[in-house]
Amino acid sequence: MTISQLPPAATGLDQAESDDHQGPDDGLTEGEREAIAQASVTGQRAADWIRTLACRQNDEGNRQVLERYANAVEQVLRREIVPGGEGELTEELRYTLDAYVLRGSVLAEHRPELTATERVALLAVGFTAASAPRVVLNDLAGDLVLLCEAIDHALAVAAGRNAAPPVEPAPEA
Repeated sequence: MTISQLPPAATGLDQAESDDHQGPDDGLTEGEREAIAQASVTGQRAADWIRTLACRQNDEGNRQVLERYANAVEQVLRREIVPGGEGELTEELRYTLDAYVLRGSVLAEHRPELTATERVALLAVGFTAASAPRVVLNDLAGDLVLLCEAIDHALAVAAGRNAAPPVEPAPEA
């Protein structure tokens, strides 16, 4: 008697995961798909960095504010860049990604413990991420790559690495 292994049956979760990864019939160009994938990686890297800032905080409220900020950056760069969408963020995400992250929790006695460079990078990451959904209204691939480069540069500066100088766009013909 021969017993063969059958692949596991597809579940609703498997279907949901495959829906997140759009295939060739999604109407996107290869460049657009690559830009969306890059945004997801950039969002994860930025969120991880923000979470390291959160872990350093002595105040629980400040940790939570930074965690929410990290989650919002990750969500925007992974799921809110919807081809065919209207380029708008929900009010909650816009509110979470504002400059008040520097203030931290209103219940905390002190502001989050951040260096000046970390504060600037934190704002650069949040405001750039908040702009990302609007790329669907213009040049999704080109604009999204530009925004990801800005976030990567901010993270490099915050980490004390010499970031590459910005690339000048080619003159339009």
